[in-house]
Amino acid sequence: MTSSPEIEPNTPSTAGQLLRQARNRAGVHLAVLSVHLKVPVRQLEALEADELDPGKGPVFYRGLAASICRQLNTDPGPVSYTHLTLPTNREV
Repeated sequence: MTSSPEIEPNTPSTAGQLLRQARNRAGVHLAVLSVHLKVPVRQLEALEADELDPGKGPVFYRGLAASICRQLNTDPGPVSYTHLTLPTNREV
């Protein structure tokens, strides 16, 4: 079995924080992850900053988070169980 970087359960509380921690532990730069996943760096940065576009929907972000975890050889469980909270459109 291969050793996978584990996410510490008590520190970060959002999906973005968990993903950033896992990426940093794996020593992977956002640009490298972007090339492997074929996703723009700015989109990965937004996910790690928990700045989610409500137009993309939760399914897109859960799928992206799962893909990131696979690339980092990290258990996606803690990330998938956190809430990927999308901002609501509040129009007056």
